[in-house]
Amino acid sequence: DANWHAFTIEWTALSNVFRLDHVLDPNYVPATTDQQELFDAQQAFFMTVMLNKIKTIKGKEIVNNHIASGDAQAAWKDLVAHYRGAGSIISKQRGDDLYEKINTPIPSDKPVRLTAAISQWEKDLSEYLAVTSKKLPSDEKLRLFERFLRNISQLKSVVTMHSMIASVNHSTNVTTAIDPEATINLYKSRSEEIDIESQNKAVKQLRR
Repeated sequence: DANWHAFTIEWTALSNVFRLDHVLDPNYVPATTDQQELFDAQQAFFMTVMLNKIKTIKGKEIVNNHIASGDAQAAWKDLVAHYRGAGSIISKQRGDDLYEKINTPIPSDKPVRLTAAISQWEKDLSEYLAVTSKKLPSDEKLRLFERFLRNISQLKSVVTMHSMIASVNHSTNVTTAIDPEATINLYKSRSEEIDIESQNKAVKQLRR
């Protein structure tokens, strides 16, 4: 299981050398009789290689399930689903790694380009949700986002602005909730300003 990533790289390279990429594509369907005959030959070859190369008990079991049909395409699809699909060991490990990333604040003593850090955080969050098949309410996303940025003192102004808006809404009996995505965009805008300010400061120091 732990070697699946290296295994897929090797097999992708093999399929490219022998032009077997259609076998690895679960959505490929031959359109003509000639294409079907070629695909059948490719699957037969690929099935033989899998029988000889795959050593894990579960891997052999999956391939053996398709020996009678000779459907190497389906065998490969099932292998991918087992080792990379939701609930797989690799997916769980990746999910744990991403969960730690999105819940770890930017260190206060580490100079970073905020816009780049935020962009990476959003990518990690998106992948985490895809890997775990979870849904994230917008208010929970904002909570995680603010935790990620909590050590950045220059962003306290956004927190203050958010609190002021909430206070005004409360004092005027406005019950409309503040859009979490709008608040996140405020953080992004302020982060862009901070990056520009830092860049300009660095340029001035170089000119001295």
